[in-house]
Amino acid sequence: MLTYVFLHVLFVFVAFALTTGVGLAAAAIGASAEPRAILAGMPVARRLTLAGQVVMLVGILFGFGAAHAMQIPLSAPWLIAAYILAAGIFAIGGAVHRPWQLRLLTAAQASPDTASDELRALARDRAAAIAGPVTGLLWIGLIFVMTVKP
Repeated sequence: MLTYVFLHVLFVFVAFALTTGVGLAAAAIGASAEPRAILAGMPVARRLTLAGQVVMLVGILFGFGAAHAMQIPLSAPWLIAAYILAAGIFAIGGAVHRPWQLRLLTAAQASPDTASDELRALARDRAAAIAGPVTGLLWIGLIFVMTVKP
């Protein structure tokens, strides 16, 4: 039982670091509208973020194992809240963060020396700017419900 809990917590915290930590760095690189920084940093950020998503899925699987070992019903209200919050993190990552990173990278490749108007506009993208803090709030909510179990 403790092994499942330990591995669940370990994998989720690594996933948090790889998605949120890298996401903050990617947002700063993107906001700079500096083509060379984007060309150097964004491919690495995309790979690390993908790794974080995979690690999070593994952490979730260990969470199911921990719940089973501890005889916690998977329909417990706090677990349902955790499912919704985790789904929100994945949804925003796939619908906003990843496409923004790809568009930014494409625009930087098209203007590798000087930021184009398109690259500057993408660097100020409102959806990406809002999605970062929303994702952070979802993570805080997820950590809260998993810790407090309200």
